[in-house]
Amino acid sequence: MEIVESVYNLYKNIGDQILFLLPSEMLEKLKISYFKDAYPNKSGFSVTFEILIVTRILEDDNFGLVFSTHAQVNAHDSTMSNQFAEGLHLYAALGTTDGRIIDETDELNYLPFNDENIKQIWQIVEKFTISKIEIVKPTLLELYPELSEKKR
Repeated sequence: MEIVESVYNLYKNIGDQILFLLPSEMLEKLKISYFKDAYPNKSGFSVTFEILIVTRILEDDNFGLVFSTHAQVNAHDSTMSNQFAEGLHLYAALGTTDGRIIDETDELNYLPFNDENIKQIWQIVEKFTISKIEIVKPTLLELYPELSEKKR
């Protein structure tokens, strides 16, 4: 299983589901973006799905929601206590574009050459991401009240 492609496709599918759940007047104010970046020799990757509020992009650091899954050599929280004997440090999160985390998984030990570990990681990322679909609309409306305002 190529986890980078799997997470990227998951995010695209989640994006489609979220777009289906949002009213058209809200959709007119949003831009959806997907990014993936895999580092050489399976030394890490990053996959993100952004829901951006168009009117905030140039005005504010907090201009939308971000689903992300990252794997890297060092612990994401910069502490040595989370150092794994082998593998990469992986986590999935839902946050805002200014870096505020709404929810995230624990940091996981990702072994890119171990198929069983990859399956376990995939199941955790998939379950975490799917569990957030229903909170996207209320979270967007709570954080960005201008999305509920009608056009004049």
